[in-house]
Amino acid sequence: MKRMAIFLVSVSLAVLSAGTASADTLESLSRRGDPTGYKHFLMGLERLKRGQLRFAIAEFQYCVRHAHLSGCGRVVDQSHFYSGVAYQRLGEDLKALREFQAAYTVNPGLFQAWFRAGKVHRGLGNLEQALLHFQRVVALKPDYGFGHYYLALTYYDRKDYAQAWKHARLAQRHGVKRTALIEKLKRVSKEPSPAGAAEKAADRK
Repeated sequence: MKRMAIFLVSVSLAVLSAGTASADTLESLSRRGDPTGYKHFLMGLERLKRGQLRFAIAEFQYCVRHAHLSGCGRVVDQSHFYSGVAYQRLGEDLKALREFQAAYTVNPGLFQAWFRAGKVHRGLGNLEQALLHFQRVVALKPDYGFGHYYLALTYYDRKDYAQAWKHARLAQRHGVKRTALIEKLKRVSKEPSPAGAAEKAADRK
C-alpha cells in the first residue's frame, strides 16, 4: 500500500509537469468507458494544471465520494491532497488545511500533505501545529530539504535559534539554496559549534 501511494504521488507530480501521458490515458478511458472512476482523478489533474481550480476540486471530490470504486479508492489520499492544493491556490486556507489533514489521515506516510498542512498552520500563526507537522515531515523523509527549511523557519519564529541553525544547515545539505534565513540567524545568534550542539543534545536525553 505504501509503495503504491508513493508511486501514485510520483506519477501525479509528473503528470502536472508534463501532461501528455495523462491526456492520452484520459482520452483512452473516456473512449472505452471507465467503471473505476479513475478518469475523474486524471481530469482533476488536468484541470489543476490549467488553473481551472473549482473544476479540479469537483473532479477530485468525485473520487472522495466514490471511494468504493476501484480507480477512486486507490487515490483517495491524493484526491484530498490535490483538492487542498487547489484550495491553497484559491487562497482558501482553512479548506486547504481540512483536505491536507484528510489526506494524511487516509495515508499517514504522505509527507507532502503534512508539509502543506504545516505551511498553512505557519501562515495562520499556529506555530505549535506548524512545528509538529514539519517535524513529522523530516521524520518521514529526512532528506527533504524544504522540510528542514520550514522547520528551521518555525524554530526561528519561536526564537529557538539552536534548532533553527541545525535545520537550516540540514536544508542546505539537502539542496535548498536559499540564504536569507542563514543571514537572519547570523544577526540574532551565533551558530553553535558541533561540540556545543552535541553537548546540548546529550543534556536533553
